[in-house]
Amino acid sequence: MHPQIKDLLVTNSFFIFGLNLFAPLYALYIQGIDPSIQHVGGVWAFYVICMGCMVYVISKFENHVRYADYFLILGFLGRTIGWIGYIFVTNIAQVYLIQVFLAAGEALGTPAYNTLYSLNLDKGKEASEWGLSASINAFIMGLAAWLGSWIVSSFGFPILCGFMTVLSLVSVVLALQYRRALGTSSLLRRPKKY
Repeated sequence: MHPQIKDLLVTNSFFIFGLNLFAPLYALYIQGIDPSIQHVGGVWAFYVICMGCMVYVISKFENHVRYADYFLILGFLGRTIGWIGYIFVTNIAQVYLIQVFLAAGEALGTPAYNTLYSLNLDKGKEASEWGLSASINAFIMGLAAWLGSWIVSSFGFPILCGFMTVLSLVSVVLALQYRRALGTSSLLRRPKKY
């Protein structure tokens, strides 16, 4: 396995953990702000539609592979801003606004991550290396869902969102460190094999 694959897996693992602390509790969070079940679906629909539009536009720029690591870092930062926002929300309109930041982060980060990961796959091992990514994510998601429910029941949503923010910032720092440690193309391409 190429070292950059490991770097990407570690970096993304912190983010995936933070995201999945909250994901299974999302509906409870929304209903705590506005008890209308319509907002649970409405906020999610707004997020997904915003993300779809942004991915369509941003991915055209992300075809310039040499900037993929920047898009990845900006993606983590956009979602970090959204998660911080959840701490301070007082009404449903603010929740809708936060979805714009989360959608932008997703639109910047996910295609960039997939590009970087794909560029560093070992020839002939593509399925096993994508499988490793999916397996690691599944374990992280399961553990995070359990821990997130425990944190909310013990301390509340603001503490959970603060913890999510810290994990996202760890992803940003790791991405920056890997990028600096290996040079400006650290997360981009492996050396050519002759």
